[in-house]
Amino acid sequence: MPSLEFANLPLVEVAVRLALAEPLPLSLARLADLFGRVRERFSLMDDAPNVEASPGRGDISVHLRRATAVRYEGHAQGLVLTVQPALVVMRWLASARGPAYPRFSALEDELWRCVADLEAVFPESRVRFDVANMTYLNFIETGATSVEEIIGRYFSDSVRPPAMPSDVRFHSINLSWRKAVDLRLIVERGEAYVGPEPMVGYRLVTVSGDAFTAEARPQAKVRELHDVLQELFLAVISDFAKKEWGYARPSV
Repeated sequence: MPSLEFANLPLVEVAVRLALAEPLPLSLARLADLFGRVRERFSLMDDAPNVEASPGRGDISVHLRRATAVRYEGHAQGLVLTVQPALVVMRWLASARGPAYPRFSALEDELWRCVADLEAVFPESRVRFDVANMTYLNFIETGATSVEEIIGRYFSDSVRPPAMPSDVRFHSINLSWRKAVDLRLIVERGEAYVGPEPMVGYRLVTVSGDAFTAEARPQAKVRELHDVLQELFLAVISDFAKKEWGYARPSV
């Protein structure tokens, strides 16, 4: 399924996470070797600000007593690579002066390029993945729109629980289910940092994920997760939101 076309989608973050079937023996020397291989695309290497739990794994201490998280930044398209012993993440983060989202095809291509680099750095290890997930985070600023109007204005009728009246102060929705793959929809009040000042409004998070037999490069699974999220996003946003965000309907 091709990526959806929006002229001004309020996209803040996109991430693909791959959980390793077996943790890698990371060391400073190995991480520096990886940096040497990706340096033409990622100009900076630094400690990640936090350690992420692998999808389908829970707490990172299950794998290692001391966790390592390294981030490779400085990509021309704003992509960021994070490597942990049991997790590889490729993400794009919005910033006031950074590049626009380069689309899923660019993120996907860079992800598998980095996985190939990782395989070269760990020739004695089996770099295999058995869980993947993908996340899109959009942020709706409240601005002149009252919090009572957010759900009715930006979301389809299917999102609002039947027991919740349409004119109440809305706090959050967190739904999860399985249809071929695991899906999650989160709508919650919060903040987002794209520029120097925080934006206040609502986080719209859509997540898809699945476990599978360990694979070296599970491209088909990641594409499936992407396609499912495209369908989910169109199903949960309203016609008003599609118009405001410049959705271009695909031609028949």
